[in-house]
Amino acid sequence: MKILLLTHGQLAEGLLHSVTMLIGTLSDVDFISFSESMGIEALTEDVREYLNNNNDESILIMTDIMGGTPFNVASMESYENERIAVFYGINLPLFVEAYMNKDMMTFEELVNYLDGIKNETIGKSNL
Repeated sequence: MKILLLTHGQLAEGLLHSVTMLIGTLSDVDFISFSESMGIEALTEDVREYLNNNNDESILIMTDIMGGTPFNVASMESYENERIAVFYGINLPLFVEAYMNKDMMTFEELVNYLDGIKNETIGKSNL
């Protein structure tokens, strides 16, 4: 199972760096950044190439904004493909949960687990 971070700008790279600081070296995690100079065609090509190079893997794609270009490309490429799941609204706690559990659960279990806890990964302090 692989995790692909797919975001606008350098968010994906920053999340990867932050989790590496917390956990250490990560395996089976990649990122694709949608830069200002890219068009949707270039991003689609990068995502398709990644998926084709990993066509024997289940892939959890974590994107930033629902309706944004990375989310839309991921959603189109994952349509009717049971080995790919797309989440939007990525944040550090959800990414950590995904990474820490990816080797302990089946792909379906992980997707269901993340779907169940996603609302618990952000909140307001009561202090």
